[in-house]
Amino acid sequence: MSKSDFEFLLNAIGPRITKRDTNMRSAIPITTRLAITLRFVATGDSYRTLMYLFKVHYSSICCIVPEVCEALIDSLKEFIKVS
Repeated sequence: MSKSDFEFLLNAIGPRITKRDTNMRSAIPITTRLAITLRFVATGDSYRTLMYLFKVHYSSICCIVPEVCEALIDSLKEFIKVS
């Protein structure tokens, strides 16, 4: 995926997947959230493999992937052509 395509997707879904920092932890950046999801969709890696690759806990990845996929689907509906 080119950098411009990644940036396009990031701009399309960024506001929907942004989380706030709290006193207890820093939020996972939207670039990392998108990269985890794209890697999962492209390779089919397990959540455990992604956990070691991105250094994000398994339980967080379990929430990130469905959330980002939903945001991608909603944001890219206009590009889907059905005959």
